[in-house]
Amino acid sequence: MLRNRWVKFLLLYLGGVVVSLSQLKLVPIQNELGADLAISISMVSWLMSIFTVSGIFLAIPGGAFVTRFGPKKLLVGLMGCLAIGNIWGAFSKSFWSLLISRAIEGISFSMIIMVGIVLINFWFKDSSSGIATGIWGTFSALGSMLAMNLFKPLAKTYGLRSLWLIIAVLSVIFFMFVSFSIR
Repeated sequence: MLRNRWVKFLLLYLGGVVVSLSQLKLVPIQNELGADLAISISMVSWLMSIFTVSGIFLAIPGGAFVTRFGPKKLLVGLMGCLAIGNIWGAFSKSFWSLLISRAIEGISFSMIIMVGIVLINFWFKDSSSGIATGIWGTFSALGSMLAMNLFKPLAKTYGLRSLWLIIAVLSVIFFMFVSFSIR
């Protein structure tokens, strides 16, 4: 088990970046994905927005989930949903299958911020929670910057579905780290 709160925070932060990458992976490849699935850009927009729709419906009961299961178990579950959704998406050949996979990925988006704040308040209850909270607030921006600059070249080199596989692998890695390294 990790004892240093900043190392635990770094794992949490990187996990948040992976969630953000998953959310934004379609933006740079929306035209290519539309062509691949033979769907319109408006249907591709549904694939992008369904991710946040999950968040709208699950964020409110998410507080009850944190209380019932605890932030660590919930974080493990969120990384698991992210991995399952991305693995499913990597092998989806239809719009509807991909839409369902995106909704599963969105479960992680719906509660990652809340779980992060709970863990930060627990780890930094004596001091420095303001600094950690401020840093935590940047994970989405970092994920956005990385997605917008890396995903199109990666998709051109390795194929569209490689983005799902990359995020699935990262999700599994963080699932393992969180499971075995954070109390």
